[in-house]
Amino acid sequence: MHMASISQFAGHGHEAELAPGSGRLRPWLYLSATPAARHLVARLRARYGPLMFHQAGTLRAPDSPLCFSHGDFPLVERDVLLGAIDGAPFYLSQDCCRCYGEARIRLDAVPGRAGVFSLERWTGLHFTTTISPLHDG
Repeated sequence: MHMASISQFAGHGHEAELAPGSGRLRPWLYLSATPAARHLVARLRARYGPLMFHQAGTLRAPDSPLCFSHGDFPLVERDVLLGAIDGAPFYLSQDCCRCYGEARIRLDAVPGRAGVFSLERWTGLHFTTTISPLHDG
């Protein structure tokens, strides 16, 4: 998986693994994407233009974020920008951010049905997120 590394973000001294061109606001949650997810993002961007992701509720493993055309989902003050996958901002509800201390969130694309409002619903694939502790053991 091709990842860019950003160190000492926001003065916290954490090493973050991010997709190229991404930014982040919460240094204790780290976002990455599988090649399958990045391929689906590219397909959707070619069809719909700029994209965004939003995941609400609590992070369960696995869970399904929704993918929208950029700006089509109304963000609220409690939504947190985690980072971006190939330029597509990835937002979490604040409740998701509170569920874990330091964790890695991995976006993947797997066979199955997507949510009715998510752009990938016609592809036969859907986005999922999985969570793993930043420090095992």
